[in-house]
Amino acid sequence: MNPINNIKISKDNKGHQRCRWFIANKHLWNTLNNYGCTPRKSTVLKFPIKYIPEKLKKDFIRGYFDGDGCISYNKKAIKPIATVLGTEEFLSVVKNILKDNNIVCSIVTNKRMEKTRVLNVSTNRNNTLKFLDYLYKNSIIYLDRKFKRYEFFKHSRSAEELAELLASENGEVCDDNTVLT
Repeated sequence: MNPINNIKISKDNKGHQRCRWFIANKHLWNTLNNYGCTPRKSTVLKFPIKYIPEKLKKDFIRGYFDGDGCISYNKKAIKPIATVLGTEEFLSVVKNILKDNNIVCSIVTNKRMEKTRVLNVSTNRNNTLKFLDYLYKNSIIYLDRKFKRYEFFKHSRSAEELAELLASENGEVCDDNTVLT
C-alpha cells in the first residue's frame, strides 16, 4: 500500500480553511466503491431503505445531512434555512420519511448541477427547527459545526452572536460540495 500523503490545506474564496486528502490505492478505491462510497455520489445515490431499520433512519438521514446538507440563515430575520442536496429518487424517500414525522419540505431543481435536486425544509422557522430537532435532539454523533448552528437557532440568539459563530467556522457554505479524488 502506498503511504498516506498529499494532504493539501488551502482556503476558499471566503477565507475558510479546507483540507483535502489524496489517496492513490486501487484496492481501497474498489473496496469503497463496492460499499457505495462512489465519486459524485450526489448524482447517483439511491436511499438504501431496505437495509436501514426504522429506528436508524433518522441517524442515516443525519449522517447524510452532515455531509450534503446545509444550515444557513435569512439575514433579515435570522431565520434558519435547511437544505439537502441529492438525487430526486433519494430525496423523495427522505421527503416521505420527514412527512411521516410532520415535517414539511419540497424538492426543487438544483440550478448548479442538473442531475441533482435540493430538498428544502425552510417553509418557516418552526418547521426548520422541527427538522433540526428530528436530526439532532438526543443524538450523540454529528458534525460539530452543523450541531452548533442547530443549537444557535434553537436558542434564538442575536445577530452579533450569529456573526461571531460564522466567523469562527470552517467550510459551512451551502454551495460547497467537495469532491474526493
